[in-house]
Amino acid sequence: MQLISAFPVFAWTPQKTHGVLGPVQNEAMPVNKDKYGGDGTVPVVEHEVAIERVTSTWRLCAAECEAVGKRLLWEPEPGFALNKMGDILRVIDGVNHNNFSVMADVCHAHHIAELGSRQPGKKEILPGGIGEFFSRLKGNVGRVHIIDSDGGINEHHTSVHTPLFDGCLNFDSFMRNIAASSDDPVWTIDLCFFPNAWENARKCKDGLDRLISQHG
Repeated sequence: MQLISAFPVFAWTPQKTHGVLGPVQNEAMPVNKDKYGGDGTVPVVEHEVAIERVTSTWRLCAAECEAVGKRLLWEPEPGFALNKMGDILRVIDGVNHNNFSVMADVCHAHHIAELGSRQPGKKEILPGGIGEFFSRLKGNVGRVHIIDSDGGINEHHTSVHTPLFDGCLNFDSFMRNIAASSDDPVWTIDLCFFPNAWENARKCKDGLDRLISQHG
């Protein structure tokens, strides 16, 4: 069965956005003068409205995908709306469809669970970090993306996907949590936006093979 990935349409990017969930610490509110006039400040979407829009839309999309033999996956990340653990769980519960699940990326998990990167309002940090992130998503992970993190945010407002073992993550501490979170047989090495991805892919594959042999 093929996969289709989705993101909230009110993603925070400065050039093209339909609304945000609130200001992000140390960042100016995005501006779109062509669309909104005046000072061009993008409007803030009420949190409950955002949850309802996303869940109702993706519930319909999940059914449509199922009808044509495709799975709908959502990849939560700091560059898009609803980037807190509580919101992720609310979206899963709200969509409530067996053809909807999460594309869980280790680098994004680091930013969401341990750093609270680009989260509007009060940061939501998980005491158990990445391991807790995957454990709380157990049974709702449709695909895993394996990659390291250096804690940085790139020019696209999302996580820097650092090659395996070149970042700051201790994979030994959460590999079993990842393995227990999903029965999907495919793990993807995600070098999105990283320069010279093909040159780094072999090193990442060799490193992932070692991790799998060590942790089953």
